[in-house]
Amino acid sequence: LSLWEELSEDMKRVGTIVGVEERWMVRAMRGTLRLADPQQRHCLGVHQRFYTALALHDLVHEVSLADVAVKFGATKGMLQGLQQAASTFAGMVTVFCQRLGWNNLELLVGQFQDRLEFGIQRELTDLCRLASVDGARARMLFDSGVESVALLAAAKAEDVENIILANTAFASNKEGLRSSKGVFITGRPAMTVEQ
Repeated sequence: LSLWEELSEDMKRVGTIVGVEERWMVRAMRGTLRLADPQQRHCLGVHQRFYTALALHDLVHEVSLADVAVKFGATKGMLQGLQQAASTFAGMVTVFCQRLGWNNLELLVGQFQDRLEFGIQRELTDLCRLASVDGARARMLFDSGVESVALLAAAKAEDVENIILANTAFASNKEGLRSSKGVFITGRPAMTVEQ
């Protein structure tokens, strides 16, 4: 109910369209629901799915996992599982749309698969195609003017190194720390920023 009251009018309108009712939430808060009633159980499911959708909305708008976990009273593991499940489902719907020849819907849902998987906004999907680039690194590069894989490939290695060093928390530009192995990429040994 607190989250509902903080939503913009557009978000509330979407909630209303899918069946979210403020009076139902008030009744739930008071404990006056009869969950033995099938209609009440259905309403509970609608409200739970909307709550979940709000958490996913925050994740794809690059709100940190820790902040979303606190806001929605969930663990990071639960949110990561939700994110992965939603991404997988979006992938299945994309293939379904492709097989049926629904090209526009395929493109729309397909972009959400990547956004859900990485927790990023649309402009970062190109950079996240690289195995060594996660959402945070993609945002760092994008904000520094490296907006695509082509621009990253054309950039000088030292320029990219300087972008990473300038935007890494608690990093120092001392020569000694430049060579320390502090960059971790899944499936590979620790590397220096230069590597």
